[in-house]
Amino acid sequence: MQTLIMNLNQLHRRSHPVFPLQRIGFLLPIRSQARMTFVNKLELCLRLASDAPCAVDEIDGIEYRTPFPHVVLKLPGSVHTYEIDSPREAVYLQYAPELEEAMRSAELLNTPRVWQVVLTPEIYAQLHNLRRMVETAARPGVIEQIDLAAMSLFEHLIVQDPVRSPLPGEVAERIGRITTYLHLHFTEEIDLDDLIRRNGFSRRTFFRCWSRVHSAGPANYLCELRIRHAAELLLETDLPVSMVAMKVNLRNIFYFSRQFRRYCGMTPLEFRKRRGGAISPLKMPSGAF
Repeated sequence: MQTLIMNLNQLHRRSHPVFPLQRIGFLLPIRSQARMTFVNKLELCLRLASDAPCAVDEIDGIEYRTPFPHVVLKLPGSVHTYEIDSPREAVYLQYAPELEEAMRSAELLNTPRVWQVVLTPEIYAQLHNLRRMVETAARPGVIEQIDLAAMSLFEHLIVQDPVRSPLPGEVAERIGRITTYLHLHFTEEIDLDDLIRRNGFSRRTFFRCWSRVHSAGPANYLCELRIRHAAELLLETDLPVSMVAMKVNLRNIFYFSRQFRRYCGMTPLEFRKRRGGAISPLKMPSGAF
């Protein structure tokens, strides 16, 4: 996936959304950049990943060191300085500075300036579909869909700020580390018991804390990550279904097809016929390990 930046002010809107998106960027990746300073932006930036262990930001004289992935909120009137010393991937949503008061009234800006997030399957689906919309933004009616999808992503991200977290900060961080590990290694064999133990949980405590953050149990969560990636491979490549199953570590083709139908409501081949369509959030079955 390549970098994509679009100025949406150039497009005609047939309606008047409350929070029209001004500019959007998918930066994959951003190369190293010298020290930069911003003073009049209203922007939410989701920093997805980097070779660096953390990002360093200086906002109104306060230094923040934040591991990836995380969100940075840039506000009008603030002095925000940072530099990029290692390649990173990011997505940003930029709004007109004049919308700051209205967004505060809607409680969209009542967050820390920087906070860590967990990249859930829902967020990945939103990013995937938002990019597809941007690629066809000139079509009638698509810009309005982009405005709504961007605001939905915005809301999903601010829900994860520490002030709103259902868990104490240190516990939420450990659950976040486990979740991130699943996202990074879902194509491999994963020993959940070992992962739980390495992050300082007993099984009972882990499952109790996990359920306060995620609606699906760990097994279903991991399976959705695999099926979602399989769906993307089916839409974006010509790999045989058996090879797609191998790539997502669901090596038994009959089991893979059964799980795919369970989550997507159709077989992998039927899904492939929808090439070019959006990938919707999958309906998670109940249950856990």
